[in-house]
Amino acid sequence: MNPPPTKRIYGLDILRAAAILFVIQSHGLVFVRPHLKPDTLHAYWLFILDGVDLFFVLSGFLIGGILLRIMDGTGLGWKQLTGFWVRRWFRTLPNYFLVLLFLLAAYFYAYDAFPERFLHFFLFIQNFNSPHPDFFPEAWSLSVEEWFYLLIPLGLFLLSRVSKYKREVLLGWIVFILVTVTFYRIYKSHTHSYMLEGTWDMNIRKQVLTRLDSIMYGILGAYLSQYYYQAWTRHKNTLLIAGLVILFGSRALGSVNSLYYEYFYLTFQSIGTFLLLPKLQTISRGKGVLYKAITFISVISYSMYLLHLTVVLKIFMPPLLAWMGLVIGSHWLVSGLCYLLYLSITIGLSYLLYTFFERPIMMLREKYKPRKNIAVEQ
Repeated sequence: MNPPPTKRIYGLDILRAAAILFVIQSHGLVFVRPHLKPDTLHAYWLFILDGVDLFFVLSGFLIGGILLRIMDGTGLGWKQLTGFWVRRWFRTLPNYFLVLLFLLAAYFYAYDAFPERFLHFFLFIQNFNSPHPDFFPEAWSLSVEEWFYLLIPLGLFLLSRVSKYKREVLLGWIVFILVTVTFYRIYKSHTHSYMLEGTWDMNIRKQVLTRLDSIMYGILGAYLSQYYYQAWTRHKNTLLIAGLVILFGSRALGSVNSLYYEYFYLTFQSIGTFLLLPKLQTISRGKGVLYKAITFISVISYSMYLLHLTVVLKIFMPPLLAWMGLVIGSHWLVSGLCYLLYLSITIGLSYLLYTFFERPIMMLREKYKPRKNIAVEQ
């Protein structure tokens, strides 16, 4: 039995909204940090998950489902593959390039020069196998996703040309990427002193070649959901609890054990998120104000991710706070007001970007939508 097709799945919207809010919270910590004692700050960190880890697995699950339906429908030929890429790029590239061009213009206006390796951002190679530049730092995760959805479907297309056992080929490809990237990440961590140097985040967590496995866990979830749906959802409540325990337990363990954090933390964050999917996939609808709020945040989450850090926090907020005479850290009420302004401006600008640019562009891509057997991409 396959999962029923649907335009939006509320459970997955919950995960997406949680992911972007975790990202906002982690960067918004700058407003409340001056008022938190070390123990309180540590507890705060434990309960704020890495939203990007959640995004990676969720993205793989949704896009993986689309790829599987293509394979089971018309087959993954070259026409289908290029159609998949075009639709994917319509979803991600226009928003990204609009924000990138704005930031490049702002940088040139401020410094009368362009940032280092700025051309790399147009090809998503700025952090392929090297540390991400300081400019537009949130773009690191977009590079991971763009390279994943270029290379992984292409590899699957080539493998499917040489074997008629498409499910077995797909599963083998999934396992190969999971094992290879995991061992490469461990090897790279082991042969360098990134943790001691304080550069692990830039050299391991935020590089393309060390993070491709994170999205592949979502593809594995899509595979199990597509072909073994009853088994996939049979113990969904137990798996949900296990996933939450792993996610938060992994945060706690990583905070006290640097070896675990260096070698295994990223893997278990992906596994924990993976285990949430069977339950969340079955929550098809919600109701009330909370449902509307979560759906709204989920819909504008991509715009929020692109705008929240460099555009809002680094460019908009400093002159605004100076104009209002607000000083972060002067009083907890002032810092709280600064945070609310940050959140409100992020949501407001993201809604405008989604409404007047992202959504119209997405509507254009519908002519590239396959005629059948394809679930609607969220």
